[in-house]
Amino acid sequence: MTRLEFIYALREELKGMPLEDVERHVDYYSEMIDDRMEEGMTEEEAVADVGDPRNIAAQILSDTPIKKIVKDKISKKRELSAAEMLLIIFTSPIWVPLLISLFSTLISIIVSIFSVIIVLYAVAVGLMGAGVGLAIGAVVQYCTAKIALGTLMLGGAFICASIGILLFMACNALSKLVVLGIKKLVLAIKRLIIGRRPA
Repeated sequence: MTRLEFIYALREELKGMPLEDVERHVDYYSEMIDDRMEEGMTEEEAVADVGDPRNIAAQILSDTPIKKIVKDKISKKRELSAAEMLLIIFTSPIWVPLLISLFSTLISIIVSIFSVIIVLYAVAVGLMGAGVGLAIGAVVQYCTAKIALGTLMLGGAFICASIGILLFMACNALSKLVVLGIKKLVLAIKRLIIGRRPA
């Protein structure tokens, strides 16, 4: 890919964002390519080293506050006619509650997911704590010459601690997955607002 092809592709991927932001990012990456070419890279190598325009645009979009995107979209809109205003006003008893319920449902789902994760973390910590407690109890039983009970408690300690550690690791993986999903959801909402289809 040449420098001009890269710039065109990046500009296309950023279409719909505030124009001054598009120009600022295009200038930045254009200068980055120029710097790499001055260091001795060929044009194609410099462009490849900078990265894929689609990935760069996705990162830029995820870093751009949603408030800025919405503000830019609202400020670009034309004046509404009287008929459009009346239509918005008279249909508001339908669409306002729908928007509120959709937003509330989305927030409830996210809060529920995080609540489940917190409970699973608590269970994992509880199991590891039970494992430690059983291990201490096993030592006490061994000291009082109750070998069978001590061995049973030691086995329970290993089982509880193992399940707790595995559950803790699963919770970490689930947390990362949920955070990644939320980031993708926010990115999709931003793309919807600026009028770009999801990648």
